[in-house]
Amino acid sequence: DGIQKWIRNWKKNNWVNSSKQAVKNQELWQQLDQLAEQHDINWQWVKGHAGNEGNELADRLANQAIDES
Repeated sequence: DGIQKWIRNWKKNNWVNSSKQAVKNQELWQQLDQLAEQHDINWQWVKGHAGNEGNELADRLANQAIDES
């Protein structure tokens, strides 16, 4: 929901969430928002660890990046 719903209010409220806390990973959300504005994206929620090939690949790549950092 972050990129499709919450981000509008985060931006409007100076990157403070509904709990009056700073949005976690604000810099990453801002970067994603800026990049998303340059493209026509159809965001779709996918259940994690449920055998979806693209999601499983994304999970492997994310874990690989963590291991390499």
